[in-house]
Amino acid sequence: MNYPASSLQHRADENRAFSLVEVVLAMGVMSFALLGMVALLPMGLKTSHLAADAMTQAQIVQYSRNQLELTPFTNLANWSSVTAYFDNQGLPTTNNDPEQIYKVTYTVGNVTMSGTTVLTTNPNAPNAAADAQLVQVNIYNRTAPGATANVFPIIVPNSGF
Repeated sequence: MNYPASSLQHRADENRAFSLVEVVLAMGVMSFALLGMVALLPMGLKTSHLAADAMTQAQIVQYSRNQLELTPFTNLANWSSVTAYFDNQGLPTTNNDPEQIYKVTYTVGNVTMSGTTVLTTNPNAPNAAADAQLVQVNIYNRTAPGATANVFPIIVPNSGF
């Protein structure tokens, strides 16, 4: 039987397939690329966790600032004995709550710069007290045992009440 030349060429192209070597090389290249992407997952998860933790701590500081501003200025020193507890959403909770993750303590003192007291008792200020107090919000994360507290300073002005 005589087939035209163009028909034979077309038939040879249809029967062509990948060799075993080509398949193995393609799988090697794909696995190398996927391995690189999988190796980035733990770093991405850790970064995501740290970002969520930082956002929650910012919410706790904002909540603390709101509570401090509602406190009469002459009673701010009492905050040194306060311990507060918060959950993973930055909402207040109790120490016995299983959802409690953050423990917060407060340190109250005069505003200082480089060891020199800047604000002291001012007789012209309302209530004859300092113009402002420095309150440090110390946040401890229960999920990071042994870690030091993150400290956030808040300057509370004396608004006269």
